[in-house]
Amino acid sequence: HLDDNKEFKQVRFSPRLDYVPMLEKDKLDQFYKAKSLFIKLCNSKKFMIEFKLSPGDMMLMDNYRTLHGRTKYDMSVGERHLQGCYIEHDSVESKMKKLETNL
Repeated sequence: HLDDNKEFKQVRFSPRLDYVPMLEKDKLDQFYKAKSLFIKLCNSKKFMIEFKLSPGDMMLMDNYRTLHGRTKYDMSVGERHLQGCYIEHDSVESKMKKLETNL
């Protein structure tokens, strides 16, 4: 997704939420070729950072600018707890615009 200035704003990718756009065959072929390359890049070790969080660790990321996932784990060994927290971008961006206008 690009912003109003045609600058990169966000990327969203989830195989669970996949869809196929209504395109002409030649454009659809290009779409699948690009999608295949994107998936290959997303799964490339070259672009992955893997680490283990310890109890009490916190990680913050911008879901609009960072693709992330979790590795598999063995449920018979230990426990796994993940707590999510979300910030509404529209609210933050709106407040920033208001502050910029008032300054």
